[in-house]
Amino acid sequence: MTIVGSREHDVALPELTASGDKASPFWVVALVLLGYAGYYKGSPLASWAPIDITVALASVVFLGIGIRVVRSRVLPLMPITRLAITFVAFLPGLAFATSTTKVVLLFTITLACAVSPCLFVDPAAPRWWLGANVAGAGAMCIAAAVFPNQETWKLYGRLALEGGDTIGTGRVIGAGVVVLAALTISTSRLRALTLGAALAGFVGLAAVGSRGPLGGVIIATLGAMLLARRLRGRRAGALVGVSALAAVAWYLASYFQTGGSERIGQFLSGDSGDAGRNGLAAAALSRIGRDPLGMGWGGFEALGLTSAGRPLKYPHNITLEIAVEGGWIAAAGFIALMIFALAGYVRNSRTPEGMAALALGTYWIVVAHSSSDVNGNRMTWISIAIGLATLGSGTLTKRHRTAGEPVEPRPQPATAEAR
Repeated sequence: MTIVGSREHDVALPELTASGDKASPFWVVALVLLGYAGYYKGSPLASWAPIDITVALASVVFLGIGIRVVRSRVLPLMPITRLAITFVAFLPGLAFATSTTKVVLLFTITLACAVSPCLFVDPAAPRWWLGANVAGAGAMCIAAAVFPNQETWKLYGRLALEGGDTIGTGRVIGAGVVVLAALTISTSRLRALTLGAALAGFVGLAAVGSRGPLGGVIIATLGAMLLARRLRGRRAGALVGVSALAAVAWYLASYFQTGGSERIGQFLSGDSGDAGRNGLAAAALSRIGRDPLGMGWGGFEALGLTSAGRPLKYPHNITLEIAVEGGWIAAAGFIALMIFALAGYVRNSRTPEGMAALALGTYWIVVAHSSSDVNGNRMTWISIAIGLATLGSGTLTKRHRTAGEPVEPRPQPATAEAR
């Protein structure tokens, strides 16, 4: 096995058969299911399982990583190095840790999500990744309609999956919406289908009424439109298209009046109603300046903040959480990971799939700053890892070399003598 780190060769090259690695879709779907496990494990879809779904799926993903490492002749040095440095920076937080469970999850299941680039070595894997997110959104819409959370619907008029909450339901639907919106903007192929599915998903998202996922969809779609190389020279037209898409989507959402759509309307009109979340951020920021080494993993709860009599265990912002509990160095490492990941997505955004991946990666990074904690944001870690893996490999835009295929030399500028 060889490890290389140059920009041209920093990509895992498995020993593929002539027909390719047919197991790739299986590993991709298992990874998506692991990322979504917390959103559906308490619902009728999975509550019947005799074992913990999260543990079972994490075991499958670890197995997949092990198989890839054994079978691959080349490992991606730079993504692994950047992830390793960040998780090493997380170690000082162990000295003052107050939550053993959080530490165990961070260095097992969350770590499994963070090293997931080892799974994405097949050229078809990115399409399976995008397709799995869209399929997950469709499945969530159907499941929430068939198994609605009766309490949430009766009290607030908002859609959510039974055994789950509006945030998780909205996150899964929002991921599919952002992929479909990016594909609608970037290619005319099957545009009517992707447009219709995106609008239907947005109606479902509005019925959920969760503001974080909606904000993530808006920011990710606009960000992809402004940064994607696919739209170079065509951004003005894309902006008009996005504006029209947003107007139609909002009309449809308003037509089907629910408590969720009314809440979204208040949010878009400037009434965030998030004084509690703002207080969490303020408390986290004030503590960061006093604890350069962090309070230790699980330490945020020691601040004594409560909501409806329940202790608040994290600030609902992944970067602030890492800074408060893991310290300044850990936060700096995580911020660097996000920047590198987004750079990878932008670099490989010349195709419709690349632009959709940019939108999806941005979406999961954005929503991690409005809810859940460092371990609950598994899809964010997976998305960061994929962005890191594509930074030097061109995974989303270029054909992979098969093992033993020579590298084409870069064209050299003509010399004065040649001219």
